[in-house]
Amino acid sequence: MFEKIAEALGFNQNILICCYGKLPVYKDFIFIGTDAREIYHFKEWIDKGFGTGWNVHCQWNECMPLAVSKPHRILMAFPQQRNVVVASIWDSSDTGGLRRFPFAFFVVLPRGVLKDSANTINILLPIWEILEEHYLSTKEIKDISEFYKKYRGLGLNIKEMEKNIDISEQLEHTSVKSLVNGLFKENGEQCWLNLLQDVSATLSFPHLAKSREPDIALRLPLAGSMDVPMQVEMWMRLVRTNFPRPLPIPTIFFPCQSDEDCPAAFSILWRTPKQGDVQLLSENIQEYQHITDLTGVAIENSGSLDALKVVETMADLAECRLAEIIGKKLLVQIGE
Repeated sequence: MFEKIAEALGFNQNILICCYGKLPVYKDFIFIGTDAREIYHFKEWIDKGFGTGWNVHCQWNECMPLAVSKPHRILMAFPQQRNVVVASIWDSSDTGGLRRFPFAFFVVLPRGVLKDSANTINILLPIWEILEEHYLSTKEIKDISEFYKKYRGLGLNIKEMEKNIDISEQLEHTSVKSLVNGLFKENGEQCWLNLLQDVSATLSFPHLAKSREPDIALRLPLAGSMDVPMQVEMWMRLVRTNFPRPLPIPTIFFPCQSDEDCPAAFSILWRTPKQGDVQLLSENIQEYQHITDLTGVAIENSGSLDALKVVETMADLAECRLAEIIGKKLLVQIGE
């Protein structure tokens, strides 16, 4: 897994850990980075998104300060750029809480690291975990000089990264039934069929197949009782399987964790990031117009529940052609 990162990095196996935002140890913005163009784009995205307000189409009330509702993991893929940004972001503020503004630790990686689209989350998960460990250690920092002394020039050494769990193996050993039970408290089978129909219908829009560049933005529910990275990887593979042509590296926002009492959602975008997309880091996206929100699944009967096809594991589901299943009114059966 890490050999791919090392190969893409070439001779330099040390990745600079960057940061941007506000922390209670300082009254102004904190920034550590390089002159990489992707860092400029990411910093600008945060500034404009959490800045002085948007136009009316972005659906943000300026009287309500926007915030990161839960710690989130981000993969930011700006079009026409040679690198991607991998970040963890938290709600935060400056000294005395005078201004609320998020804080992010992040790294910049060559796109070549993610050539294997079947293992995107698996490759990046150890990086997110290291960034989150560094954030926890900021709680012990007393002032800004101590912060810069500790973090300026700090790198992430690929050779020292520990191998994480194999998400592909997780998917092979996790049943679809577990996912459905985690997503829906009642009418699980019907809601599951409706959700798959919604995903299939969204990916079948004629303009998506004809456009030169993909324009897909989906918000999908997460089961609070299951591993979040595993669910994100499964949905990403399922979308790739059901889109009529190969898809590039996506932009992804997902919470570090979800729980049964407060289920979360994640967003995956195959389009140019917009400044209003920062709203996707919040629990309530209101009526944000630039994403297809599939978290509110209807429970009415919309198709046959005859158990004519069995997809037992999440690995099988990720490779499933939804149009064939739904078109023939076959159920992705929740096996025993």
